[in-house]
Amino acid sequence: LDAKNENAEILDKQLQEAKANLSIAENSLRQFRETNPNVGVTNVATSSLSEVANLENSVESLKSFIDEAGVLQARCHIATSDDISDDKITALNEAVTYLSAHQSVAAPALQSDLNEAASDKRRVDVEYAPQHPRVIENHKKIIRIASNISKALSDVVAKMRADAVNVVSRKESLTAQNQKLPAQELRYSDLMRKRDNAEELYTNLLSRYNISSDITILDHAVMPDMPGRMETLFQMLLMGAAVALGIGVGPAVAYDYFDKRARNEGDCRRFTNLPFLEGIPTKTNTVKNNVSDREKIDDKLVAAGFEPDTFDEMYRSLRTKILLHLHGEVHKTLVVTSLNAGEGKSLTASNLSIVMAQQKLRTLLIDGDMRRGVLHNSFVLEKKPGLSEILSSPDELTTLPVNSFIQKTHIPNLSLLSCGMPIPNPAECMNSNKFRDLTNMLAEWFDVIVLDTPPLRVAVDAAMLPDAFNHYIIVARAAKTNVAALEKKIVDFPGLYQKVLGIVLNCAPIDKKMHNYTYSYYRH
Repeated sequence: LDAKNENAEILDKQLQEAKANLSIAENSLRQFRETNPNVGVTNVATSSLSEVANLENSVESLKSFIDEAGVLQARCHIATSDDISDDKITALNEAVTYLSAHQSVAAPALQSDLNEAASDKRRVDVEYAPQHPRVIENHKKIIRIASNISKALSDVVAKMRADAVNVVSRKESLTAQNQKLPAQELRYSDLMRKRDNAEELYTNLLSRYNISSDITILDHAVMPDMPGRMETLFQMLLMGAAVALGIGVGPAVAYDYFDKRARNEGDCRRFTNLPFLEGIPTKTNTVKNNVSDREKIDDKLVAAGFEPDTFDEMYRSLRTKILLHLHGEVHKTLVVTSLNAGEGKSLTASNLSIVMAQQKLRTLLIDGDMRRGVLHNSFVLEKKPGLSEILSSPDELTTLPVNSFIQKTHIPNLSLLSCGMPIPNPAECMNSNKFRDLTNMLAEWFDVIVLDTPPLRVAVDAAMLPDAFNHYIIVARAAKTNVAALEKKIVDFPGLYQKVLGIVLNCAPIDKKMHNYTYSYYRH
């Protein structure tokens, strides 16, 4: 408001000066006419003098346009990708608008390219990291467009300078012709020109002053009627209800909007575009998997028998969905990973392998976490020798007794290749030709291979696997995993998004209708 008042004061001062100059010009013209009533200017001379005045205005306009183009060029200059911002995009749009106003033939194409690049920038800035190739390519495109806009501005400025030279030349020619007129006629025409210029300046300033003030009295204010007591009470009640509703519901709505942790299947579908495979509840009524007095199998594993249990049945449902996805593939290879540690990734890989083996499929479970693998503990087997010993061995794969590294589990048709001892370079080993050859060898021996890998946020092992592993299952934990951050992490690795079969939500809430449904319904 202060800036607006200051601007109005400046315009008011200029308006008063313009009004005084107009009064002086009109008085001078009137006095000359009273002193020299017989002096006049022919139509030809009048036309010539008017053209000189118009040419002077044209020169000033061209200078203003050239200065404006220079300012736009400075604002549109982009030296590096770090200079690209929303303000730069705005400046580039203003420059293209300027080119369109001055009838530049390049303006339509530049506008189309800029709109496309700006739209792509908004999308890639959200979906990819700053160093992603698609972000870098978009920034290079914007820099090229900025360079083309600057060149177009230079061309327009060059044309304006040439036009200004022609205008000045024409004005000087007419001025030289007008000098041949009689002195009284020249004096009269000069006074008329000054009066016209002063009148035009006053009119323009008056128009700008009226726009800046932006105040017009449409009607006079009327004192409103005082509200009644009931009306006042009703307004207070409404205001109190609105405040209470905002305090009571507002935080819950805000929390729900910003919290991207999935609690059920609906949240997974709402917060991410990744497919949803299955929700696995927490196993409560555990069935003992003991195979002997000295060995104790993890109670959270799917039972070796086929006891009726909601937890086990959800894994069999997951198995069916995956096999339908992989129908027709001879070698079925699956990667199981998650965003963070402690989200049930290894348990999901183990139980998925068990239900695959119960389908009479020769199944191999590989513990690919060569930092802190735990699958050998779940099945009460040996940690070494395992995968790390095979990949770190200097011997050729064909000379190694790979069969001796694979251990049988208590589940028929299910074998385990444990992680082995920790090694310093697991990511490099997982991305080696030796691991690719090992995968091809194992694919000939087994129908299904399930690979348990470290979490994506902890290590990059899962994103550097050979092409043989082209189906990923992502495990999330209900009320813990931020599935929006999970999807963004997957997008950061080029090509990984297309390999994801879907999300398995661990510790998901149980559907009461399914929980109450038991096999006893069929017993006689």
